[in-house]
Amino acid sequence: MYGKLGFERQINDDLRLRLTGSILNITQSPSIYLYSGDRAGTRYYSVIDEGFRAGRIAPSFTPGFGQPSAPGEMTALMINPFIKYQGLEFYGVFENTSGKLKAAPNRRTFNQYGAELLYRFGAGEDFYIGGRYNLVDGETANGNIEIDRINIGGGWFLTKNVLAKLEYITQNFDGEGYSGTKYENGKFKGIMVEAVISF
Repeated sequence: MYGKLGFERQINDDLRLRLTGSILNITQSPSIYLYSGDRAGTRYYSVIDEGFRAGRIAPSFTPGFGQPSAPGEMTALMINPFIKYQGLEFYGVFENTSGKLKAAPNRRTFNQYGAELLYRFGAGEDFYIGGRYNLVDGETANGNIEIDRINIGGGWFLTKNVLAKLEYITQNFDGEGYSGTKYENGKFKGIMVEAVISF
């Protein structure tokens, strides 16, 4: 079962509001890949670990990359508020996901919280500066984990579909679920220059 509901209103020339919510409920599936698929390109997943898409976060009740398909169940809920006032934009994320593999005794839960603040400027708002904060926490078979990320940067839309951007990132891994792994007390930070094509 999949559902999405949204409300959007242009209050005046300066102010725009939007609130959307979605739910996905899978009661029985031979494989759940909502969080282990990759259709948008990787980000920083090979920084600590080697290999394409290494380090990607997939809840412990969904098969990750390199893992065989496994039957299971899952419920995912997401709420996204959006506010735009002139060139200033706020975008929020609240996501709650719970589920289990068919062979597992109990359901586990993961949450994501995110907030992004951008300021767009230029004749056609072709430039932006801003920051983003993300936090993911959840239950794994080895214990709870927590990952937080901060991005600060800016970009330039060379065309409607081509973006060049520069950003600074810092990311931390925490929780008993990482004990004994290379992610235990793991962290990284650095600068990234990137070009993106979207359509």
